[in-house]
Amino acid sequence: MNWFLLLLGCVWLTAGAARAADGVRVLVHEKGQTRTLTGAAADAVQHECERLLAGAKNRMLLLVTPDRIQAVERKAAAVEVIYPEPALLELEGRQVRVMALLVPLGGSLPENLMVYRLEGGRAYSATDHVLCEHGTEALKQVLKANNFKLK
Repeated sequence: MNWFLLLLGCVWLTAGAARAADGVRVLVHEKGQTRTLTGAAADAVQHECERLLAGAKNRMLLLVTPDRIQAVERKAAAVEVIYPEPALLELEGRQVRVMALLVPLGGSLPENLMVYRLEGGRAYSATDHVLCEHGTEALKQVLKANNFKLK
């Protein structure tokens, strides 16, 4: 598994110049603090979040209100990818235009949940979320490989 993460980091390091220059912001929220990732770390986390979305198969019947999302950011941990322009990403076998992705890494929301904001949405919706079949363990490993330790 570690060689895979090392290879993934190398691939994203070489592609990092194009990705970092496109204005995508990668944030890690933890217990009320927000840290912006840059360079290869941001690219690797962004790639893993996009991979999770592409592998998601199940829409979930769960009320994900803005209050619950804010509670995760304040009291637990989450990774957020914010695109300056709509990004064409795969979701359930089709292309969708996404403005942001949010992956909770603790708190009251399931860790294999991903919340996304579609083009035209001003905030995360209570209905736009899916279960990530791969879970978030690889995302946590990418964070750890880039010297980010969740408390």
